[in-house]
Formats: sequence, structure tokens, C-alpha cells
Amino acid sequence: MSVKVTEGNSAALGSGEVKQSRNNRCSFTVAGLPDGTDLQVALVVDPGLKCANGAAPTATPGPTTMKIAKYAAPVVSYKLTCG
Repeated sequence: MSVKVTEGNSAALGSGEVKQSRNNRCSFTVAGLPDGTDLQVALVVDPGLKCANGAAPTATPGPTTMKIAKYAAPVVSYKLTCG
């Protein structure tokens, strides 16, 4: 999994880092993003990641648009579910 941040139709922005944390969770940090512009943030699930029943997991929330204030550190919490 990874987090993709774009501005308009641009290529991915920022530099990302993923860390495994407690209770089967991951922490994603994306640095070097511009402030004051509308950014699209989405969780990208690797196509090879499958649920026990073979279906692809669903990530919620879906793609989100946010504007980052200068020196801010917004948080988006994602959850994967198997249907």
C-alpha cells in the first residue's frame, strides 16, 4: 500500500514513507507538499493484496481533497475492509 498525493492532473507529489506500527496498522508520512493548494490524497492498494475470500479489499474513505495550511500536519485515517 502507499499514499498518492497529486495537485490537479500532476504526477505524484512529495516523498512518502511507510512504517509498520502496533495492532496491525501502518503509518504513512508524505513530506515536501505545497501549502495553500487543493491536493488530492488517495490510498493506493497493491493489486496483489487480497482478502481471505480472494476479493480485493476496499479502502475508506476514498480519494480526498484537502488544502494544507503552512506548517500544518493533517491526518487522514484509512481503513481496509473485506466484503
